[in-house]
Amino acid sequence: MPIEGQFILVIDPSPEAAAGLNSQLRNAGLSVQVLHADSSHEAARLGREFRPVLVVHGADGPVSLHETASLANELQTFFAVTADQDNLAGRAGEVLQNGGMLIQSGNDDRMVSLCRRLLGAGAALRRNDQRQGDIDELRAQLALVLETTKDPITYFHEGLHVAANAAYLDLLGVDQFGDLAGTSLLEIVQAEDLDLKRLIRDLGDGQFPPEPIEARIKPRQDESVAVSLRFDPARLDHEDCIQMLVNVHEAASTEVAQSETAAEAAVDEAPVAEAPVIEALVVETPEPEEVPSVEAPAVPAVSNDTVPALADPVTGLLFRADFVARVDSGVSGSDEPARGAVLFVAADQHASLFDDLTVAEMDHLVKGISSAISDELHDDELACRFGDATFAVYALRENRAGVEALAERLREAVKRKGTSEAARSMPRPCSVGVAMFDPYSQDAETALAHARDAWHTAVQTGDTVVRYKPARGELTSENHEAAWVERIRYALDNDDFFTIQHNIMHLEGEGETLFENRTVMHDDAVDDSDPDYQGAAERNGLASRIDRLVIPGLLRAIDGGTDRHIISISGNSLQDFSFPGWFRRQLQESGVAGERVFLQLESGMARDHTKAARRLMDELANTGCGFSLSAMDDSNRKLALIDALNPELVRLDPVLTEELGQRTELVDRVRRVVSEAANHSCSVYVNNVRSSSDLALLWQCGVKLVTGDFLEGKPKVIGE
Repeated sequence: MPIEGQFILVIDPSPEAAAGLNSQLRNAGLSVQVLHADSSHEAARLGREFRPVLVVHGADGPVSLHETASLANELQTFFAVTADQDNLAGRAGEVLQNGGMLIQSGNDDRMVSLCRRLLGAGAALRRNDQRQGDIDELRAQLALVLETTKDPITYFHEGLHVAANAAYLDLLGVDQFGDLAGTSLLEIVQAEDLDLKRLIRDLGDGQFPPEPIEARIKPRQDESVAVSLRFDPARLDHEDCIQMLVNVHEAASTEVAQSETAAEAAVDEAPVAEAPVIEALVVETPEPEEVPSVEAPAVPAVSNDTVPALADPVTGLLFRADFVARVDSGVSGSDEPARGAVLFVAADQHASLFDDLTVAEMDHLVKGISSAISDELHDDELACRFGDATFAVYALRENRAGVEALAERLREAVKRKGTSEAARSMPRPCSVGVAMFDPYSQDAETALAHARDAWHTAVQTGDTVVRYKPARGELTSENHEAAWVERIRYALDNDDFFTIQHNIMHLEGEGETLFENRTVMHDDAVDDSDPDYQGAAERNGLASRIDRLVIPGLLRAIDGGTDRHIISISGNSLQDFSFPGWFRRQLQESGVAGERVFLQLESGMARDHTKAARRLMDELANTGCGFSLSAMDDSNRKLALIDALNPELVRLDPVLTEELGQRTELVDRVRRVVSEAANHSCSVYVNNVRSSSDLALLWQCGVKLVTGDFLEGKPKVIGE
């Protein structure tokens, strides 16, 4: 059985190279498994078993570059060689000679771009293979149905036989189809009250009799047989043809003879009595279902060098099939594709759009709409004429907000378009359905169907833009984890996360302005910051993708001030070798000084991965970033983290503060944490303080930094 999924094989003496690449690809949202091999034998075994889309040769070790190239050639796959900047020139000749690609170590963007392209091509090839498998299966099923059915069936084109099943050949007394091929239907079918030539012409024009036709068929040797003929359109071997189903009225003479012989024998052996009347058997067979078409679907090209597609003669836009194929194969040509989306654009009452218009006015109106749509698109974006007055667009924008802004402009542009005569100008309400598109998890047809569903939702209100959202299952004990994962993946694909900033107040009015930023996931009914979603994201490797989606926008939002911000990062990012380098680049691109940022780790995660936490802090030490620990309690192992990691801030676990006024034993536990933190010059803060009495108790315990809804106005929201 073939192994599901796509794989990349990294050949390197150290497993850290594979772990680093796995982190890069996972954070880029690519679904792939990275394998590691440190010997020729292991590399050959993994390569033959998993058939990777790419083989990466890292540092030289037991496996030479020539051996890697030979393995890639055997597997008929691509291979790349990584080298640091000092060795690039020295390795270029050898890599080129072996047909590989040379990538500078640390150039994450180029490596991710290469993997993205290869994975996309692999996914397209798998879809094509699956389609071809489905076609082959349909062909086999059709052949089986035709050969096993008792009903005579034949196919003809322009009145000539092109295929027939065994029952039809038996009926005509023919041993093989070669003896019948090319024979005209006129030579076999007889009908006194029917013009057969006209019937064949009408069938060729797509006009089919609503009811079966009574006729006679003349076999090669025997007398003609009374039959009913039913005609249906069909496709066979990529050609339009006609299927003819024959229903024989007369019973086979052998069956009647056998019945009569049996009846006579019974009469001879029975006592004298009136002989029963034996009626001739009439063979009645049900009509088979219409034979499905087995034409192969169009196979999209994998490369970006697509063959010029046929265009709609009125608008110059692509036809739907070409549009779908181009979107599936990837059309942007960029190393890092922007956020993709498929839009369905149509007037709310597009079915009546052409009422009272002449043909020339119809064409002018459609040209005007298509021109308005094209004017809003970038060079690497596509549009197609979906129907008479409906259009589909493939858009590439930086984020969801860019896609929705484009949809609004398209809606307004189509709404303004009228006919060529100013006196008859008639703005029409227009709606747009939007479906975000990820070519690695869905195909263009699916995204287009989703966009149409969203449009149907939009027209119920009218003149609006609606983004497709899948139906979300209820969270039950049986599907709890899977339902959260589905919701999180959808939110990631649609940028459905935003940040709420809470001002941390100093009870003595001292120090700098400090904010805590909390990531929230949009939900249809409620904005969800439930720990269940965060836990599900961590367990399923999605939390680092959330970090990389939210943090860049958050840094851009806080640029330009002097206040400091606490930004929580997940356990997935903590264990991600590439996160420090990525975060450093985000600071540089946003222009935010590292001293203004505290990266906050959950103390339980930091406790279980102390070495990873220490490595993260060391690698970001030169940026000036501070560090904070959340969910801090008075357990010995967590308190030991304050000494081991020396954070500047800790946030108390809510279990110590939520019932502080009702449970006096909690006061001593809070004081213990505050005392340990003070010994290491670390500040303690508490979030979501609910009452002034809790505030007074925290003050007595030595806590000076707090947040709470009753202490501040409406918190600031970023990225909603």
